[in-house]
Amino acid sequence: MAKKKTKAEAFLPVVENAGASEKLGKYAKIILGILIILAGLFLIWLFLPEFILLIKGVIGVILILVGILVLALGWLD
Repeated sequence: MAKKKTKAEAFLPVVENAGASEKLGKYAKIILGILIILAGLFLIWLFLPEFILLIKGVIGVILILVGILVLALGWLD
């Protein structure tokens, strides 16, 4: 008797043996992500006074959004 497929199995193919090219692609994405993170950290360090001014400017908006999130979580609880 055939095994009934779940919804996830119907849409997501299962790759049992990843080839060398798939592993290489995975490592390339990891290295690219690390390079992007390092570039972002470098730019923050380069423009540190402006970055601090930006954070000071948006702290009110961030607090409003966090407050809305807490309110929604409390309302739906």
